[in-house]
Amino acid sequence: MVLVIGAAGTIGREVIKLLSARAVETRALIHRRKIDLPRDVSACYGDLLNPESLPAAFQNVNRLFLATPSDPLQIAKENNAVKAALKYGCQHIVKISTLRSKGETRSLLASWHDSIEHTLMDSGISYTILRCHNFMQNLLKARVDIVGRGVLPAPLGTSKIALLDARDVAEVSVNALLEDDHQNRIYRLTGPKALSYREIAEILSAILKISIKYEDLTEETAKERLLAEGVPEWQVTELINLYGQFKAGHGTKVWPDLGELLGREATSFQQFAADYADQFFDLENAEGGEFL
Repeated sequence: MVLVIGAAGTIGREVIKLLSARAVETRALIHRRKIDLPRDVSACYGDLLNPESLPAAFQNVNRLFLATPSDPLQIAKENNAVKAALKYGCQHIVKISTLRSKGETRSLLASWHDSIEHTLMDSGISYTILRCHNFMQNLLKARVDIVGRGVLPAPLGTSKIALLDARDVAEVSVNALLEDDHQNRIYRLTGPKALSYREIAEILSAILKISIKYEDLTEETAKERLLAEGVPEWQVTELINLYGQFKAGHGTKVWPDLGELLGREATSFQQFAADYADQFFDLENAEGGEFL
């Protein structure tokens, strides 16, 4: 039995689809929000901040996929998940983490994931940690600007970023859940090529068949826009820090891990844009809130 924590997330949704397609007995941990699941995937309520609510979710679970949203409670939530996994006999955990590079300023997000990774590695449960770069899918949050205004805004100058497709991460996650070759391993996952946002805008223009220009924002303008959209101040600070790291060149490195794990080249941005073209035009479900 595989338990998926984060079934409503960008990666988790794809993990659920792949596990269902492989006929793997799967359960999704649900908290508050009801989500659509394949008919063969069961749902169980649980609150990661309330360990007493977790026994039913972890019953007969031997593999755990762990991905929670980045917020100030992330350490508590994921540490409680690891403790529950240990208590109820789970044998392997696949954790989604964040990629960081030497020389970059340590961020809150990086420190949170560092703490959780140490808890996991010290637990005695076998693990696979996937340190992920930013996802191509995050650009969908800017689709009102991209499709509605014909601009791709970001405070990134000419810096390049090796964005990756969350579907590739889901595929690697499922393989790590079901195969024994990935125990106690840490992988660094990036896309196959670093692109500037000007290049990304050009690709989107060609695929979506509309004119899209890159709008290079100042950090101050980006901060004002994010705050105006209701993004929490701590998150705005983290995002501005992240943009600064990318402008300093910390997002360009392409690691070979993803292609090696997939046995093929990681999904290109061109392929992502073609596959998600309809979603870029779905402005009614646009979320907003980030430029990455």
